[in-house]
Parts: sequence; structure tokens; C-alpha cells
Amino acid sequence: MRLKNTSTIDTQTIRDIIRFVKPAKVANFDIWIKKSQKAFYGRAYTDGCDYHSDLFVPYVVIRIGNPTFPLKIGGFRAYIEHYVNNITELLITLIAHELYHLKQSRLHKRFSEKEADKYAIKKLEQYRKEKEGKMEIGQVSNSVDPSVKREVNSANKRY
Repeated sequence: MRLKNTSTIDTQTIRDIIRFVKPAKVANFDIWIKKSQKAFYGRAYTDGCDYHSDLFVPYVVIRIGNPTFPLKIGGFRAYIEHYVNNITELLITLIAHELYHLKQSRLHKRFSEKEADKYAIKKLEQYRKEKEGKMEIGQVSNSVDPSVKREVNSANKRY
């Protein structure tokens, strides 16, 4: 995977998102994240494209503007309506959706916007669940047995 980032978003953050959302069987693709006048835009070129330096490598273009959050995505034509709360969630949704089209192409399946949206929403929900589950050091989850929680909290007070 080759990444070109001409947006204002941190390149390492974008790499982490790509790694998180990339479907199985998707490799050897290029992706360009760039600024846009519009809120957002995504496109997957499954067989490459003539304005890209490598004509035969699958190529994804994601354009990000300056949207206002929460932002409604979809809800028209074949797209599933859902909302994103920040730029990270928007990138997760867009990149997952477009990379899923590369998977559809590799598996010689018909393109389905609904299937790509379902995959993107699944990855968004997974991200939200993992983000919600992250705890600060020394914090004990509510799902832990109360006796263990008391033990950890009392140990933390000693130090």
C-alpha cells in the first residue's frame, strides 16, 4: 500500500485507520487523502486510472473538506443513512467503504453500495466500541467482579 496525504490530517493516523478498516484479501493498492471544497468524497478505481502514475494498481481517492459534525452520511439512492461525530469517524467510514469496493472487485463480485456501507458501518461501530472500552491506567472496568475491583482500588490507594 502506498499512501499520499495532501490533507491536514496526520499521516500516521491515516495509516492506522487504513490498517484498522482494510478488508481481508485487499492488498497492493494506492490511496490518496486530499483536501476538498466539499464535505467529503470517496472513489475506488479498481483497475487503476489514467491520472495515476501506476495505471494498473487499484487506487482510492478520499477528499475531506471542513464538515460540521455530527454529519449525516447516506440516506439517498443505495446508501445507508448513518452519522459520524468527528473527522476520524468520517475517515473510517469513507476508507472502509472504498476499500470494500476493492474487495468486491478482487472477488469478482458485483459492486454494492449497501454492502460497502454495511462493512463501513460495522467498522465504525467496532471503532466506537473499542474507543468506549479503553480505560485510563489504574481504572477498573464496571464489568469486573466487585471483589476484584475493591482489591485493585485498595492497592492503588497504597501507592
